[in-house]
Amino acid sequence: MVGAHFKSKFGSQTVAKGQDVWIECLSYGERPIAVALTRDGQPFDAGVENRYQVIRNETSGVDAVWLRIHILDTTRRDSALYTCIASNKYGRDEFNHQLIVQEAPDIPENVMVNEITSRTALLSWLEPYAGNAIIIKYRLEMKQSLNGWQSSPQSSP
Repeated sequence: MVGAHFKSKFGSQTVAKGQDVWIECLSYGERPIAVALTRDGQPFDAGVENRYQVIRNETSGVDAVWLRIHILDTTRRDSALYTCIASNKYGRDEFNHQLIVQEAPDIPENVMVNEITSRTALLSWLEPYAGNAIIIKYRLEMKQSLNGWQSSPQSSP
């Protein structure tokens, strides 16, 4: 009489936007084992979008259930904590998998000129969505009246 359990309790994965991802949950215990899936604590329905596939296999000869979640063409909405919950009449356990989808950051919003002197301008802006990464620098470009665009030296945030 073995309660449902996972040998590993946590996994994590960072991928670039557009990549395909596999999340695997392998639960052990006496059958039958029920396996449920949540995303950020809410029930996860793979049928909502055709980008999601959930495959369930029961391993023969071993009391185990293997659940694989396949996410095609990842987007920022896929960044979440996915939880597999296995249960049988002898116990319950969880496996958590953090998925982080990285992409190029959005452009700054509400860019404002706060102060102008003869040689400088003080700018401010709202920090944009960072694309699940750390923004280490911004690139400023300016245009003086009819002249072409000029790039500034790379600056830090």
